[in-house]
Amino acid sequence: MRCLLNEKKISSIKALDKRQEFWDSALPSFGMRVTKSGQKTFFVMCRDNGKQRRITLGRYPIISLADAREEARAKLRLVSLGLPLEDKEEKAISVEQVFNSFIEIYAKKKNKDWKGSDARLRGTLIKEYGFIDIRKITRKDIISLLDGIVSYARKWCMRVF
Repeated sequence: MRCLLNEKKISSIKALDKRQEFWDSALPSFGMRVTKSGQKTFFVMCRDNGKQRRITLGRYPIISLADAREEARAKLRLVSLGLPLEDKEEKAISVEQVFNSFIEIYAKKKNKDWKGSDARLRGTLIKEYGFIDIRKITRKDIISLLDGIVSYARKWCMRVF
């Protein structure tokens, strides 16, 4: 529903059995979503790199209507200038960090021989890929690692038998 969003209108909106959307007539593509539970959230719709995006700005009353409108204007300004909406410079997560978390959270609790598993994997996986960002590892990297493990196992079996 399109209406002029103001404090009086927002406070008068009651939750229904379904989710509702109220579009602001003062600022196109800015609106507020009200859930069945009565939670009110501001958002702005825009087209970023050819894709329609809904950007959540925050929940009412944590973020005021004026602040949400200003944030929506800022997002729309970026889109109109052709700039990216968000600089998602994510922190690198190394394979070794994920491995250490796995050992602490899962292996120590569920595996009696976790120390052996830790030592074996540190000798292969962490030695080879420990410093790499886990999101940059490809299928080719995994296949190469597994091929190395198989060739090591074959050499070991030849010595034993």
